[in-house]
Amino acid sequence: MSNMITKQKMETNVFLTAIVLVAMISFTSVSKVSAQGYGIKLAGVEINEENAADVLADGGKIVYDHASRTLTLNDAVVEYGLPALLEIGNNPDTITLVLNGYNRFNGEGWVVFSDSHLRITGSGSLLIENGTMAIAMAHYKSLTIDGGCSLDLRGRFYGLTTYQGGGELKINASTVRVEGPGYGSILDFKKIILENCYIEEPENAVIATKVYKDEQGNVTETVELIAIGETICKLPILIVPEVTNSVSQITGQAAVVEGHRGFVRVITNENNDASKRCEVFTTSGMSVLNIALSNKLTDIYLKPGMYIVSIDGQNTKVVVE
Repeated sequence: MSNMITKQKMETNVFLTAIVLVAMISFTSVSKVSAQGYGIKLAGVEINEENAADVLADGGKIVYDHASRTLTLNDAVVEYGLPALLEIGNNPDTITLVLNGYNRFNGEGWVVFSDSHLRITGSGSLLIENGTMAIAMAHYKSLTIDGGCSLDLRGRFYGLTTYQGGGELKINASTVRVEGPGYGSILDFKKIILENCYIEEPENAVIATKVYKDEQGNVTETVELIAIGETICKLPILIVPEVTNSVSQITGQAAVVEGHRGFVRVITNENNDASKRCEVFTTSGMSVLNIALSNKLTDIYLKPGMYIVSIDGQNTKVVVE
């Protein structure tokens, strides 16, 4: 009898232990499921309140702040397949993508797809490559690119596009290179607005209007795109700030500041002593370099973007490609 009771107690303990374990597993699963999702997926990972501070567990290279709806890339390199590397769901607020340093997305399909208004900004750069579309905006969703950032968008079929009758594309004082050799590089936006920048390449590319009609010949939608003559431009398009490749004279200092690919060149009329200072700032006001101009010619190597160069307190804007 004693052995039977002992056996029953053991079986009861095992059963209770199993219940506890199941409860713990269930609680853990519920905890994971109940984490608030923010409607943004990056490389298959949905951003939520638990992983927002380090989305891909890569040491904080990708951070999301839900209060400001801001996704920040810090020298991030991400590779992912279908359906989209960065997928932004429908959100009433504009999602902001901030670029710091060099960033690269290597994906398939729509590398970046946004069903929310999207703003890309920052002092850094982003290369998007290998997808059928580099960036695709959902119906009536607008894209703004500003802050002096640098984008290189390489789609196999489309570069930068939206559904027929999409929202606005606004580029302000930033460097944007787009290629879509299959069907077009930049097309199908409701309106394309270039502020403080222009199309540098191809030389004869312009913003054009395309009219969509139904079978009866009635106009259903009017959109804008980048074209060469009557043809959608499928060549690489380079949009640059108005100061790109400009030679800026700093009044009173007899100094010339030139923007080049990968560096800024400062030329003065004569060699200077170490008391003459050159400070370089991002457009947001962050100082990135402060050096003495001890030579007549000084090359300052910088990441792509727009900068403010200050020589003895006198400023000029310049873009590094």
